[in-house]
Amino acid sequence: MPEIQTNNLVDHGQLKIQVTSGQRSVPIPNATIEISYTVSTDENGQTPVVDLPAPPVEYSMSPSENQPYSEYNLKIHSDEYKPVTISGAQILSGVEGLQPVSMIPEETH
Repeated sequence: MPEIQTNNLVDHGQLKIQVTSGQRSVPIPNATIEISYTVSTDENGQTPVVDLPAPPVEYSMSPSENQPYSEYNLKIHSDEYKPVTISGAQILSGVEGLQPVSMIPEETH
């Protein structure tokens, strides 16, 4: 039986981002999140579920040289808060992940 080449196969994983204020854990609506495109949070401080490319699920079934997850950098912005950058958010194939983000208010003088 020939070996199946999976190097070019791409599956998808999902990511939901919850953005809150670091001081009171209050949801931050209308925050913008840049991944490879921009999404915004709703009144609950959450994004919709974002579908992102991920390596095939087979990569996570046994140890190999292939990384079983994709890594994404997230840039989060909201008025009156300091921007936050998260490097290496991991996305697994077929899994919905939740990325919590705590933002610190800008100092006002």
